[in-house]
Amino acid sequence: MSSLVTIRRCATLPEALVCKSLLEAAGIHAAVENYYHASNDWLLIPGLQGVSVAVPSTDYDAAKRLIIDAAEAGPDALGAEFGAYQKPRRYGVAALWYMILHQLGIALFVLMYLFYGVILLLRAVLPEIWFRAKPSPSGRDWIPEVSAGNFNPIIAADWNAEGFLFVFFVILVFMADRLIKPKADIEDDAE
Repeated sequence: MSSLVTIRRCATLPEALVCKSLLEAAGIHAAVENYYHASNDWLLIPGLQGVSVAVPSTDYDAAKRLIIDAAEAGPDALGAEFGAYQKPRRYGVAALWYMILHQLGIALFVLMYLFYGVILLLRAVLPEIWFRAKPSPSGRDWIPEVSAGNFNPIIAADWNAEGFLFVFFVILVFMADRLIKPKADIEDDAE
């Protein structure tokens, strides 16, 4: 019986299992070391220095050559099976900044004041009867308070225009790519 030699250390358990199945499909016995530790608590994987795939020392050279050949032929095999590689769509810097500002609570703060300004402009232009609301039980104006942070959430007694404008803005953000690109550039996912 020959001893096992580590041939590859993988960063994730699925990667190690794919490597093991590649070797076993070629007739080389392979074992995933620390399989149960990695599958029960995946946070241990960095502490285990990855998930090791071991093969018998007699099959080490054949297994190494098989993994290298599979890695070199992988893009061509995937291209033949699933089509040419398509570069993923890159989101712009504006989306990244919006996400950061949203996580910090600043984006909502700024957007609500922007909507508040739009409402005040609409109030000056549109008839006053459109803006009558039921009196609030707290005696406040119908436009909600706006603050950053979780300690003072937005307070609104009834449906109001800010909520509808916010929903419209969220839909606009998610549809921005399709609105900016012409329809000829958008590929249909159903094909």
